[in-house]
Amino acid sequence: MAFLPPPESSRSSPASWVSRSLAAAGAVSLGPTPGAGLMAICQSGHLGPTAAQVNVVTYLHLLNLLRWLDGGVHVRSPRRNLPYTLKTIGWYPRARWLAAPADFFQWPIEVRDASVKPVRRAGRRWHVHYDYGPGLVLGEQDFVVPYGVSPQLIHTGRWQQKDSLRAVPRDVRLLFAGSCHAGYYDKQEIITGRFGMMTRHAVIGSLRASGGWFEVSGPSDLGRIHGSERPVLIDSARARIQPEAWLETIAAADFLLCPPGTIMPMSHNIIEAMGVGTIPLTNYPNWFFPALEDGRNCFVFSSAEELLARVEEIRGLPAARIESMRAACRDYYDRHLDPRAAVAGMVAAPFKDLRLHVLDETYGHLPEGPGERLD
Repeated sequence: MAFLPPPESSRSSPASWVSRSLAAAGAVSLGPTPGAGLMAICQSGHLGPTAAQVNVVTYLHLLNLLRWLDGGVHVRSPRRNLPYTLKTIGWYPRARWLAAPADFFQWPIEVRDASVKPVRRAGRRWHVHYDYGPGLVLGEQDFVVPYGVSPQLIHTGRWQQKDSLRAVPRDVRLLFAGSCHAGYYDKQEIITGRFGMMTRHAVIGSLRASGGWFEVSGPSDLGRIHGSERPVLIDSARARIQPEAWLETIAAADFLLCPPGTIMPMSHNIIEAMGVGTIPLTNYPNWFFPALEDGRNCFVFSSAEELLARVEEIRGLPAARIESMRAACRDYYDRHLDPRAAVAGMVAAPFKDLRLHVLDETYGHLPEGPGERLD
């Protein structure tokens, strides 16, 4: 995965990023606030964009989840990870860096991975496992950390528009928008060989070969997608949707085609679509907990033939059926993908120790194949 840059307003020198973060209210703490949790991960490895012990995006998803604890989250990290931690802390309200030894304090909740020695005075311990995959068998003490929207949407505040975008008029029946560059999105040895799925590049290739799609040829065509009677395909190599217009664009569609990402099936766009009430057409419904249900909160395909058949089915759906599926999408997001709901369920669990199963975007942490889990 590519390194996620800071928001435009924060792009300057590393020193200025740190100073901005330090200036944020409560960015650094010498002790916990009431009800605050301690996040201690990646203690023995470097944070980084791809091959770190904990991937940068994984780290940001955990921050976004744990900041919904009653007192927020305090981060414990070694000095080598301090610059990155300070750069990101200011993006998350009620997230702070702990500038004192963790064992000095009583922590209501401690979240750590296997590389971290537990603090002595933690009331509850949540142990992070980097084994998220469709083969997970969950017991009473197991919780899946939901995959999230792009951290950039959180950092810029755009995700706060989610609820209002659920009510906008829809004038595109089916949309694909994003990159389908073969170098990134046609890794057949991974997506097909390891997970048994069509790659994004193969999915889009099948659509192009079928005809019947309105493919945007350049930025000037973007305004023409609204009201189109044909499904719409926006390849970012030809016409890139600006970040500030992304959510509004997908919220204008009844359905969003959500094929796999680069090295794993899960991609941010399917979470963002469901959050704004846009129904996914996807080939990885079993990567969700609980799995998405074909015909209720998504449509599913596994082959090129099934994909084209679902496209035709979607084009002929009555408005009442679409509205029912849209409501089911919103409900699924609110119950299972919203970080507030997830952390509330974890806090309410009557156990001192929980296992949190996290989808880490490091290749070595991904499952070995369809339906298999890492032990």
